[in-house]
Parts: sequence; structure tokens; C-alpha cells
Amino acid sequence: MDKRLVAASTSPLVTTKDRQGKQCNLTILHQNICSLRNKVKELKVLLSTELKDVDILCLTEHWQDDQNIHCINIRGFKLVSAFCKNSSKHGGSSIYIKYSLVTNEINHFTNICEEKNFEMSLIDLPTYKLSIVCIYRSPDGQLEEFLNKLEVVILKLLNKNKILILCGDWNIDLLREDNDKKDLMDLLLRYNLVNTVKSPTRITPNTKTLLDVIVINKSTLRNASHNS
Repeated sequence: MDKRLVAASTSPLVTTKDRQGKQCNLTILHQNICSLRNKVKELKVLLSTELKDVDILCLTEHWQDDQNIHCINIRGFKLVSAFCKNSSKHGGSSIYIKYSLVTNEINHFTNICEEKNFEMSLIDLPTYKLSIVCIYRSPDGQLEEFLNKLEVVILKLLNKNKILILCGDWNIDLLREDNDKKDLMDLLLRYNLVNTVKSPTRITPNTKTLLDVIVINKSTLRNASHNS
């Protein structure tokens, strides 16, 4: 089995309330999949065993075009948002949710996506007052452009007074102390957001990096910790 597929980034349990005020728990998984078509069988096995509690599946680098991604089925999940590249086969982002969940379409970010710099998919779960954004940034992408677009998305979604979750492969190594990490951390700090992934997400015989993130409101993370 591909070790990259096993090394998924799972969010802390998100505790929220539905429209009737009932407390609900949701589990969100982010995975840099590196070709979804080649990993579907392994993914299905994991989602029926050790990852069976996952409600929302966020994938980066699915490597599919608009036509192919809609032909790939993941049992128990439906595709609700996807960004697919036109100029190359790599990259991309997508979000799958369990069939029991209801989403609203979000139309006001149609022009912000950009190949390499900001490959975004996103959903709104009105029942849980929750917005989820999945972004892939290529190693060749421009960091300043990525951060500018990320701030626009954060501002618009935070104004809606919802829980906000940002995830993906942003190709910024958070284990490395450099200006790229500092600029990202400063941006998250300004909006009271925190990355929940603390361990390396890519491990080779010679290197360890933390490139994949799941970012959430600090207040939501604190409340979830108190409720656990």
C-alpha cells in the first residue's frame, strides 16, 4: 500500500450545532492523493476501516480533468466541488462529502482560482454553519499571489460568522523557519486561525516536511478541546 496514502491529515473532531441546536461532530480528512484514479481502491478500503468515521474528504493533486473526475466514484461519498487544471495533468483540488450531508453552492469566488497559484474547491454546510476550503498551491506557484488570494477568501467567509476550515497542500514547509512560513503564520494570526497539523506529512529517508495543513478558528478548536 502507498505510504503517502496512509499518511493522511485528519482534522480534530469539529464540534458544532445543527439548526435545531443539537450538538454534532464532524470529521474532515485531507489527503494529497497524487492521482486519485490510481488510489481509489486503497482509499475505499481505508474509508471502510480505519477512516470509517470520516464525513468530509478533501483531496489535493487528484490529477484529473473536468470530465474524468466526475467518472470516479468513492462509495458513500459524493463530489460537491472540484478544481481541475486545463494546461497540465497534475495538481487540482476536490471535496467529497457523505450523501447525508447537505451543501449550498458558493458562487462568489469563481474568478479567484488560478492554476499553480491557487487551485481551490470549497463548500458551505448550512446545517452546521461550516465553510470548508481545500487549496492546492504548486511548488512553482507565487507565494505572494497565494497569500493575497487566501486573505480575500478568509475575509469573505469569516464575515459570515461560520466555522471556517482551510486545508490542503500549500507547499510551505512549516517545520522550516523561513520567510515563507513567517508570512503564512502572520496571516493566520491576524484572523485568529491556527493550523492543527503538527507532525511531518512527508517523510523520506533523508527529509521530513510539513506541507499539508488543516486550519481552523482558534475559538472552535478551543471549544472542541473542552468538549472532548
